[in-house]
Amino acid sequence: MTAYSPSSYIFRFTDSNSLPLSGGKLYTYISGTSTPLATYTDATGSVAAANPIILDSYGQCQIWIGTGTYRFNLTSSTGVQQPDYPIDGIVAPVVASASSASASVLSQLASTSVGQGDSLIGVKSSLIGSLARTQHQKNQDTVYLTDFAGVDLTGTTDSTAGIQACVNAVTGTTNGVWSGGTVNNPSYPTPVNIKVPYGTLTINGTVYCPVGCSFDFDGTVINIAANTNASVFSYNPSFAPAAGWWCYSIPNTVFRGARVIGKYGTPGGTGWNTTTVLWLINRMSYFHAEDCTLLYTQAAILQGDSYLCRFWHVNIYSPVGIIFTLQAGGGTAAGPNDCEFCDAHIEESEVYPTTIFTVTSGSINVHDCYLEACSTFFNLTYPGSTFVYNCEFGVRDSVNWSGSNGSLTVFMVNGSTSTSTTTPNQWLDLTTVNCGFTFAADPSWTAYLMFVADPGVAANAIQTNFTGCEFTNISNASAAGVTLFKLRQAITGTLSGCEFWNASSAVPMTIFDTNWTSINTGSVSMAINGCSFVGQAKAGSDPILFMATNLVGFFNGAVTGNQFLRTTAFQGLYGCSFTGNTFTNPNYAASFIDNATVANRSLITDNVFTGIAPSFGPYLGLVKDNLGVPLGGTVASASAITPTGPVFHVTGTSLISTIQANSYTQITMIPDGIFTTNTGGNIAIASTAVVNKALIFTYDPTLSKWYPSY
Repeated sequence: MTAYSPSSYIFRFTDSNSLPLSGGKLYTYISGTSTPLATYTDATGSVAAANPIILDSYGQCQIWIGTGTYRFNLTSSTGVQQPDYPIDGIVAPVVASASSASASVLSQLASTSVGQGDSLIGVKSSLIGSLARTQHQKNQDTVYLTDFAGVDLTGTTDSTAGIQACVNAVTGTTNGVWSGGTVNNPSYPTPVNIKVPYGTLTINGTVYCPVGCSFDFDGTVINIAANTNASVFSYNPSFAPAAGWWCYSIPNTVFRGARVIGKYGTPGGTGWNTTTVLWLINRMSYFHAEDCTLLYTQAAILQGDSYLCRFWHVNIYSPVGIIFTLQAGGGTAAGPNDCEFCDAHIEESEVYPTTIFTVTSGSINVHDCYLEACSTFFNLTYPGSTFVYNCEFGVRDSVNWSGSNGSLTVFMVNGSTSTSTTTPNQWLDLTTVNCGFTFAADPSWTAYLMFVADPGVAANAIQTNFTGCEFTNISNASAAGVTLFKLRQAITGTLSGCEFWNASSAVPMTIFDTNWTSINTGSVSMAINGCSFVGQAKAGSDPILFMATNLVGFFNGAVTGNQFLRTTAFQGLYGCSFTGNTFTNPNYAASFIDNATVANRSLITDNVFTGIAPSFGPYLGLVKDNLGVPLGGTVASASAITPTGPVFHVTGTSLISTIQANSYTQITMIPDGIFTTNTGGNIAIASTAVVNKALIFTYDPTLSKWYPSY
């Protein structure tokens, strides 16, 4: 007998949460009864299907019904009744008897020969101006992957050959290779959109896609767990277009709605596939991946002059290896430009050490994403521009994949925490706006916001700008701490309107660390404006270290209008200015240590110190007009005296000839006795003190002389 499918022969069932009803049970009965009525495994109707029919892990099954009227009922794998079932009155299509004439017409309509079948059926839209067409013409508007042999939507067999056959047929190419045209008038394949119904495709080989070949998946699952090739969807590397052609493959291409599953291995162990990437794209423009979900896989390698590639709403869970790689290729030195990653969600990378973006050439734009990794977020080893905004970063480690402790790095520049590169980063421009960074290192890990490795040769400063960002450390007591900027090479730029919050009760947060013994000692030349640095009060360690070095660290920087709460160690200052800041430090003393020469001393002016007795190093320049700076200790008059602060009392009547080296360019003495000064040392003119009348000395570094106010 002949069996019929009520509609499509593959059915998909979901539960009340719209999730696949994995392992569900479909019962088939005679209409209006509970008497089982058989369905069949295929259209021949020769083999009865199990009753109930057991749905696969995606909630799918095939249904072929015989004659009669059916009643369907659906339950979960555990027998829970599903909403809207039972359904009654399901019947097979009616095939009417026909005369010899009508039988001929039916035969022609059923034929797939050219000029018959759907070519005999006319269609016309009711809209004004629409054209009358045949159903055959209308069907050609959309190409379905299932129209081609070798495509198995059950996922049982490999569909690589069937997909390639479809691509070849609709684009007129041979495995992604085409010919014809010139540089000035290139001949491209016809753009086409291939529809892929819901189901499962197993792809164990590589599908070569020419320009304009798009795929529209209806939530289709792509199983690449057994794929050991370099890529799943790729340009054909044997294709060599005429010199000057812009694209090798896949421009103006959309890859939408797929769910890709790679090979799952052992957390912290072997079995992961780190050699197969989903998309390999070379010298193309306007590639667009949208609404895709990737599991246990690497996403894309973009090569050559790739331009304006877009990855929107691409969610990646438990990724492996390097998720996105941008590199030179295609016969040019340039890498991809203006590639965009938007509204992506990447997390659970603890199953394998993961790098989200490796950029050896090119520029990227990442925004409105949630990124979580336990290794490196951005590995930047080539000049280019990186723009990151409106993103959330979860910087956390995992014991699942590492047998030993390591480092977590958001922006890695010029190499790694353990190695260097001989290719200097000459003009990296990193801009980060309105992002949140949460550091959760555990156990005994070190976390970095930006790690600039030693390039091994002289290199230009790296430009980096952070605006409106939040940096929060919640690492536990066993972690090694958080260093935001670890530098072996100089950086310039701005920190503007950012918040730095060390919420950890035991682990310090270090803002800048340039203490390296290397060819190119790192230094910071940044404008830091309107930021807030807040440390968690705790015993035993510093809450926030602004500059953790006694080498040349903060270089000609301007620190203006910031709030510092429980922040310590402003070290390695060289020609810097701290102006209009508020320092509140009830438990810690903030130190300012300048390593400058006389000509490059730092300025500490117009700041407010609350609940703190700041200490100033011996080489600071102007320390002036600061509120809350306590009086220095009382000094007895003598031939040579050492100031104890910017303001201090002087007792006795002894002659003073020399003011010893100190960190101030201006000091105020409050005389408690009538002492005198002369010009026998470094005081420019003689004077006589008046009790309780402030005597102000101003230092001239050119002449190395102190000038009294009277």
